[in-house]
Amino acid sequence: DNLGLSHLPKELLSFVLAYLEASELCEGACLVSQVWREEADSKAAWEPRVVARWPFVNYSFVQKCKAYKHVKCRWKAVYFALNSQISLLFAKFRDEGLHVRRKMQEERQRQEISLQRKLKALRVERALLRARDNTRGSKL
Repeated sequence: DNLGLSHLPKELLSFVLAYLEASELCEGACLVSQVWREEADSKAAWEPRVVARWPFVNYSFVQKCKAYKHVKCRWKAVYFALNSQISLLFAKFRDEGLHVRRKMQEERQRQEISLQRKLKALRVERALLRARDNTRGSKL
């Protein structure tokens, strides 16, 4: 590393990593050096992200989380587990929303067809009444 980034004081490195997105922490920071990788995979890097995004998460929750067992930092594992659950939930809501929208469109079409049939029946009835009135008027 030509810039000496792997020799930054730990406090300064933590400060820098705090400004990175989770994806940048995983895909970029861990490639700089072994020191950066260790810090990017540390509790100090992931706990603030988890707590900021999901305030209900505490140490007990993290210890009980069984997801991503291959990930050394449990806070990082919790971040990815909750993030994937949220993504699934949003996908479900989106799909349900599309389903509801489709059902509403189908119902609206059924109502339009029903109204068109009723209107047609009324027109036929009106035409029959006119024809009846015309035949009565011609007989007089």
